[in-house]
Amino acid sequence: MVIRKRLLYILAAAVCVFVIWLLVDLVITSDKERIVRKTDALFAAVAEGDADGLMATVSPYYEFDGLTWSDWNDIVQGYFKLFGPTKVSVLRKKINVQGKLAAMDISIYARTTGKWRQSARSSWSLSWRKQEDEWQITKIKLISMNGRQMEGLPPDIRRLR
Repeated sequence: MVIRKRLLYILAAAVCVFVIWLLVDLVITSDKERIVRKTDALFAAVAEGDADGLMATVSPYYEFDGLTWSDWNDIVQGYFKLFGPTKVSVLRKKINVQGKLAAMDISIYARTTGKWRQSARSSWSLSWRKQEDEWQITKIKLISMNGRQMEGLPPDIRRLR
């Protein structure tokens, strides 16, 4: 009888710990989860052809490979005018968060739905920085496209601006 009582106490304590853990998990969102949500919002904007929604994830202080935030905005606007909304499937995603900086390696398959239908598999490296409790992209680097290694954005993409 005493053993059953102890087992019931242990079981009740375990259930309480599990419930508390679930509640804490619901209330506290990790930085990695926030980056995943921002990435999901970015791809939702791409799927809708929403350049402003996509650019909301890019830091206004962006500058890499000779491109500023304004340059990227022009490229994104030109892309959507030419190709329209794009359906994106994430093939692989790896995120490493260290304090206020994060790195994401992501592989995607994208299909455009506009007048010029295209599809491509590509790998990207995104650098993120936490600015005022919000994660924003500070660097975008194209690693490969359709199996070809890339050294930055190809000239045809740069010409979209």
